[in-house]
Amino acid sequence: MGRTWRVRLISAGVAALALFFSAGIALAGALPMAAKSAPPQCGHGQVRITADTDHGAYPPGHLVTMTSSIKNVSHSSCTIFLGAGPGSSPSFTVTNTGRTVVWDRCWVNDQPGACATVLMSHTLRPGHRYQQTATWDQRSGADGQTPHQVPQGQYMLSTYYQDIGGPASATFDILVG
Repeated sequence: MGRTWRVRLISAGVAALALFFSAGIALAGALPMAAKSAPPQCGHGQVRITADTDHGAYPPGHLVTMTSSIKNVSHSSCTIFLGAGPGSSPSFTVTNTGRTVVWDRCWVNDQPGACATVLMSHTLRPGHRYQQTATWDQRSGADGQTPHQVPQGQYMLSTYYQDIGGPASATFDILVG
């Protein structure tokens, strides 16, 4: 089997997986999945979004563990959209007091990167919570530059879920080393 043929075969497989996730088509036999209507998309008043860190202050170099959660506070199920890969929903963004982004979960090796935009629907039942965590090593670098420890000071974690409304945030401090 030649290289061109293998590349075409792999491309076809990737396209089939993308179709499966985006159109809801079962790969086995390529038959449509049973039609089941999803609950309506969650509205801002139906959910409570929170952002938290595991500590209020961190010595330099310690991992900052961040949690984004969304809870259905209504009496009916609703749908939220989650990223198939890290970054898009929920988002995790850390800014300094000058509102400059110093880290984003889409970053690669502590430098700016691109987020995948593939979303999956998730039903959130009444009273249930969905949460996700991310960690940051307190390093930041401009595109193409060596990442470095951020300076002491106050930072803000912001998180949001696709198409639901304003972000939730939490502040934390990086202490003197």
